[in-house]
Parts: sequence; C-alpha cells; structure tokens
Amino acid sequence: MKERYPPSYGRDNEGLFEQFESFTEHFSKSESDNIGLYKKTIIELFNTTYSLMSLLIPWCFLDPYAHRHSMTKLLFSTLHKNYFAFYSSYKQTLFGLYGPSRIFLRYIYEGLVISKYCSISEDNRIYQRWEDGEVIYFSNSILKKISEPTKSALEEMWNILCNFSHANKYSLQVSLSTDEVFKEIGLNLPLLIALLECNYHLLNSHFITKSMLNSYKSAFEWEPLKALKQKQRITIRNAMITKKTRTFVREFNKTWVIKT
Repeated sequence: MKERYPPSYGRDNEGLFEQFESFTEHFSKSESDNIGLYKKTIIELFNTTYSLMSLLIPWCFLDPYAHRHSMTKLLFSTLHKNYFAFYSSYKQTLFGLYGPSRIFLRYIYEGLVISKYCSISEDNRIYQRWEDGEVIYFSNSILKKISEPTKSALEEMWNILCNFSHANKYSLQVSLSTDEVFKEIGLNLPLLIALLECNYHLLNSHFITKSMLNSYKSAFEWEPLKALKQKQRITIRNAMITKKTRTFVREFNKTWVIKT
C-alpha cells in the first residue's frame, strides 16, 4: 500500500494533528551523512558567534568601558534577534517543516542587509525609519543604493526568499513526503550556514570596533577571543555550501559602496 503523507484526506484517517506529530517526530530522528555535517557546522557557527558576543558585550554597554557608536543599538538588535530566528528555522527544518522555516530565512537576510547598510551609510534616513518602527522599502531604499560590488547574488537571494515567504505557488509546503522533505532540507541547511557566515561578518566587521578590541585586550587575555575567531574561520573554510551560495556570502562580506 502506498504510504500517505499528511495532510492525508479520507474517512479512515487519524486526526491531522496526530498525523503531523507522527511525521515530524520521524524526521527529527532521521539523518543522512550530509545532514549530520550541516548540523555540526550550523551549531559551531551559532555557538561560536554567541561566545564572541558574550565576551565583548560588556565592552559595548557597561560604563565605564562602553564603546558604543551610532549603530550599536541596531546591530545588537539584529544579532540578538537572529539567534531566535536561526534556531527556529533550524528546528523547523529538522522536523520536516522546511516551508514554514523559510519565512525566518527572509527575516534574517533583511536584518543583516539593513544593518550593514546603515552601519556604512552616511545617510541616516533608513536607520531613523528602523528606529521609528516604520516600513523600510528594502529593494528601492537599500539594494538599489549599493553601487559596488556586483550585487547579482544579493538580489537573487532576495528574490528567492521573497518567493519562499509570499503567498504564491512556491511558498510553504504541501506535503511531508519523505523524498521531498529530505531534498528540501538539503536546500535549507546550506542557506542557514551561508546566513550564519554573513551574521558573523556583521558581528566581526561592523559591531566589533577597534576601540572595543583594544579595551578588551588591555583588561583581559587576548588568547581566548583570538582562539574563538580562529575557530570560526576554520568552520567557515570547511563549510559545505555550493559555489553559488558562496558567491552570495562573498558579495555580502565585501566592502559596499553606497550611492549618494
């Protein structure tokens, strides 16, 4: 008899909630070699970023050590909230709910790009809209203002994530078919790795300032922090992501030139 995947319609089916519970539990316990490597990389990137922030946060906010700058509030908000978004997307993906998990991917991407843009732009209007809780027109106000480097991968990622999250034929999912779920999990997890690498760039190149590092080194041993940064570089170097996804990460991490 052909296996039926929720939501399965028919008179003799068990409750739909129970169908979902059974299948998501099954997926949470399944693991291929590639999925295991993806999980290891995601957890390492996630935890090492957190460890670095844990060491440096006091030097941002606690007087008399504080080394804040005009974008510290936005950057910290993005990095802090992203922990919830990364974890939620990761867990939903592993439970087979790859479609709903992608809504968080778009949230993460938008936050990263907005935060980097604001941290380097001399025009503070976008930051002020964020501060006031107003709508930010992402494509026109940000992507189109980046003149260098080439941003085709940034724009392509934006289009993909919009298709994932808008109510159209590409969004969410329609089945928990085993073959389909494992194929889509193999797409989600590398995207999470790529966004975690971008997240680390935002922390390391924009949130962390030279004065913060100098102050830290004057008070504590440099080796623990240096070891964490080295560990993160090794994890990123060994990460399994496609050439196309690596191009996206490089475009995000490069120095942007903003149109005036």
